[in-house]
Amino acid sequence: MVNRHNVRIWGSENPHVSAQLQRDSPKVNVWCSLMYNNVIEPFLFTEKSITVNVYLDLLQLFIAPQLEEFQPWIMFQQDGAPAHWGYLVRDFLDETFPDRWIGGDRPTPWPPRSPDITPLDFFLLGAISRTEFLPHQLLASKN
Repeated sequence: MVNRHNVRIWGSENPHVSAQLQRDSPKVNVWCSLMYNNVIEPFLFTEKSITVNVYLDLLQLFIAPQLEEFQPWIMFQQDGAPAHWGYLVRDFLDETFPDRWIGGDRPTPWPPRSPDITPLDFFLLGAISRTEFLPHQLLASKN
């Protein structure tokens, strides 16, 4: 029997260490699409935040036209980001991909922690994080 109050285990690293971050440092939001045998070019947002209207513009002007050639076989998927939940966005998806989109509460709910259905979370983000990205590259791309 062990009295846990008298046992201390010290780690080699301080779990309370924090790094200083620059407030309002440059950030970039990217939309990307992966399909069985196709990747649609990434879209880089210039807006500081992605609202329902910004995301709806992206859907109407960039995404839907590129996915037309794959209709009616495509199943569109998005996560639970706040901009994805707007009524305007969901109505547009209902019209453009009737009964063929995953996300939110309709028509197919988003399955949590499913590596086979979330390739962006389980593949792309890891692949990107393994590449070398220097902050000055982001600043240079804005000039």
